Amino acid sequence: MTHPEMAAKSIPVSPDGTMRAFEAVSDETPKFYAMASAFYDFLVKRTGNPAIVAELAVAVRRGQPIERWLLTRTGHDKESDGIQALSADFLAWIATDQWYGGGSSQ
Repeated sequence: MTHPEMAAKSIPVSPDGTMRAFEAVSDETPKFYAMASAFYDFLVKRTGNPAIVAELAVAVRRGQPIERWLLTRTGHDKESDGIQALSADFLAWIATDQWYGGGSSQ
């Protein structure tokens, strides 16, 4: 997923190459952050590990492919349509989770 502001090329860069504070121009930016937050929560639920991002960082530093790592950690590594299955699982989870999709808290 490409950050909407990167796609819109709206992040100002100063002459020294650093990025400056800016006001978002894309209507997609809030959705991007909501999905990123939801994906973290999804990974925690699926793996039982609240430090899943740290685990991912270790995997990346070791040179492991992120796609394979995600599929393995979420149990979708045996499926021929792994990424599509992971995506469908994530969207189904959002639709039923009490914080995101309005699932019952009872």
